[in-house]
Amino acid sequence: MILVGFIGSAGSGPPERSRGILRHPPFAYFWSATTIRAFGGAIAGVASQVLIVTVVNATPLQISVLNALGVVPYLFLGLIIGALMDRWSRQRTLVLTTIGRAATLAAIPILLLLNALDFWALAVVVLILGVLTLFSDSAEQPLLPRIVPRASLVTANSRIGQSRTVAGTAGPALGGVLFNIVGAPILFAFEAVINAIAAILQARINVDEPKPEKRPPERHAGHDIAEGMRYTYQHPTLRPLALSGHVWFLGNSIVVTVFAVFVLRELALPSWAFGVALTAGGVGGFVGAMIAPRDGVRLGAGKAILLGRVLVVIPARARARAAHRRHRRRRRAGHRRGRAIRLLPRDGHRRHE
Repeated sequence: MILVGFIGSAGSGPPERSRGILRHPPFAYFWSATTIRAFGGAIAGVASQVLIVTVVNATPLQISVLNALGVVPYLFLGLIIGALMDRWSRQRTLVLTTIGRAATLAAIPILLLLNALDFWALAVVVLILGVLTLFSDSAEQPLLPRIVPRASLVTANSRIGQSRTVAGTAGPALGGVLFNIVGAPILFAFEAVINAIAAILQARINVDEPKPEKRPPERHAGHDIAEGMRYTYQHPTLRPLALSGHVWFLGNSIVVTVFAVFVLRELALPSWAFGVALTAGGVGGFVGAMIAPRDGVRLGAGKAILLGRVLVVIPARARARAAHRRHRRRRRAGHRRGRAIRLLPRDGHRRHE
């Protein structure tokens, strides 16, 4: 998030330049599709967490499995799909995966109305969405430089970064409120429609993608994967950055798994309050995106990233302390209730000392 904010904000440029990039039709379609998908994803993200915890009534282990299924494709297929994107049409891949997301999301309200949405059905849906999202992300990132001129690339990234930040800030609260008002079936049907509209916009992008270079018959995707890994993990700058990203991703996955259970079950807060809590995180991301360029220039990109990693520890520790104090209070209350019950006379009469 800090890197995205740094790149986006650093190149925001004059307002007229930022507006001018939207007059470029291919980017206008690309930006519109990305923006509505970001809003829809933020809204549906809250709804899915509430659905898992309160409707499916998944156990903490099942919740962790569902969250893991969303990222498992990145672990096992990320390198393969990244290599395949050099051989496939990125725009066609982007359109097809968005259509696939629309169809998969449309299955959720159908399963809910049929009372057939259980843990296993939801696990299949989450896994399919994870694979489709991986294909979409792998096609979207290298497609942008083909859509806009090189001189406008930073401004284009800024526009997209700003849209995603706004979506991540407003979307969760809106998703929590809509979940209470319209319910899960309509909310996920709405998200499916959003993806269908995004696919139409993506199909209208006029982009010239060069045909992939012919490779020797003996050279396959495995060679590209091996070269990419050697370059990344032997590079003096990329290696520590990648390793720190792995550790952060592991810790963040644990927090995401536990947070929904803690808010919706332990604290017994409604879905709109859960959305507001996530929105607070989006506000923090927005503030960080505003501060990151200045700190990046003053401290340097490496030190700015390190500062961000260190600052993450403060709210994480605060959450852990709050949860620990609540657990201790509940345990003490349980001991007091148990002691009071043991002191009650068994025959129903008060005992005399």
